[in-house]
Amino acid sequence: MTALNISVKNLRELADLLNTVVGEAKFKFDKAGMLVRVVDPAHVAMINAEVPREAFVEYQIDSDEEIAVDLEKLKNVLKLAGSSDNVFVRKTNDKLKFELGTVTKSITLLDNNIVTVPKIPQISSESFLVITRGDFE
Repeated sequence: MTALNISVKNLRELADLLNTVVGEAKFKFDKAGMLVRVVDPAHVAMINAEVPREAFVEYQIDSDEEIAVDLEKLKNVLKLAGSSDNVFVRKTNDKLKFELGTVTKSITLLDNNIVTVPKIPQISSESFLVITRGDFE
């Protein structure tokens, strides 16, 4: 069973970012945290986001799990909460249940087989830039 508690602001920012590239994403959860990789249909833009378990208020993962989600539906649920709120997320069968204070909403999960996860290409570069979220705050 997967159960998470995360800041609405952080989850909304991630969903907005991913949605600029794709409409659907597959999230992988393991003991280390959450991983999501997406690439646009033209294979021009790619996002590889790793969120450590420490970034969550609560993180309960019994075993490694992949969850495919329609990002527009996720964003619509998150609109029901304020940026300073936390959202409790629980996976039940083929649904993702969100608890936002007194409001409870569910969205149907997508079939994991139809949402692909791109492989990270081997790119050699003489220089690179790493930007952490804290640099923007």
